Amino acid sequence: MKHRIAVVGAGIAGVPCARLIADEGHEVTLLEKSRAAGGRMTTRCGDGWQCDHGAQFFTARDPSFSREVQRWCADGLAARWTGRLVAFDAAGVAQPVANHDRFVGAPRMHSVVAAAAASLRLHTLQTVTGLRHVDGGWVLTTRERGEWPDVFDAVVLAMPAHQAGVLLRDVSPALSVAVDRAAMQPTWALMLRYTDPPGAAFDAAFVNGGPLRWIANDSSKPGRNGQSVWVVHASAEWSSRNLERPVAAVCDQLLDAFNTIVPGEPDACTAHLWRYADVAKSTADESRGFVWRGAERLGLCGDWLAAGRVEGAWLSGRSLGAAMLRDMERSRW
Repeated sequence: MKHRIAVVGAGIAGVPCARLIADEGHEVTLLEKSRAAGGRMTTRCGDGWQCDHGAQFFTARDPSFSREVQRWCADGLAARWTGRLVAFDAAGVAQPVANHDRFVGAPRMHSVVAAAAASLRLHTLQTVTGLRHVDGGWVLTTRERGEWPDVFDAVVLAMPAHQAGVLLRDVSPALSVAVDRAAMQPTWALMLRYTDPPGAAFDAAFVNGGPLRWIANDSSKPGRNGQSVWVVHASAEWSSRNLERPVAAVCDQLLDAFNTIVPGEPDACTAHLWRYADVAKSTADESRGFVWRGAERLGLCGDWLAAGRVEGAWLSGRSLGAAMLRDMERSRW
């Protein structure tokens, strides 16, 4: 029997979940508030430049995710990043970082998500603001279109914990408890563009002290072209203290910190706040990595349930999709 499923959030967790269910013949509607699929697996693009200002790279430890990454690489959707990585300690001393396999989407970070979403029923620029139970099914409301015309048999929320909690508060107290166990931290991301690229003895660095936590020569990643770009991520602590600061002030302070490591004046600078960038803590069962309430036909997936990594987010979405398929088969909704 074919079922009608809504997946809210077209990121690296929501799209694999939707893809798995759709491949089994069910009708899946994927709703995304941004202009394209990707979530934090995204790339900011401008006139002659691009920058991965969200997720910076991913690794593959789980066998199933490793096989998926190899497929992405074979299809030209991802590539191994062999950039020179170092780590700066609190005293500002750089030490080499172990050369684990690190991958990026190609030619842009969101390429792997966009390809998986290409044949799905994807509706972008749709911000889900309401969720209610009607006659055994679920009805969604979006800011842009009002009440969605379809009634869904089940709903997946593939979004940060706080955003999911807003939708769940009045319809599922049990899932609200799971959401309330998670806390996420913000990150300010700085994008710097250069005509004359600054010189550095490394391509990327973890920074363990001060306002920064990560800097990278984005142009060193495979498949990137256009103007030279560096990306800077502030620490969660600094970002939390400066959540509401004007973008110009954030740019000035983070650029000053960056210049103590990599000197040089950029041609242009802009910043973006990821309000729910990283998992601060979670008491959810990370070995499971998702939440599924079969009685309510509501599910949660995302990196906040899976230690915050790209790999964990993908596994979270796939695992939730598999659990839903098993439940459909057993219970014959």
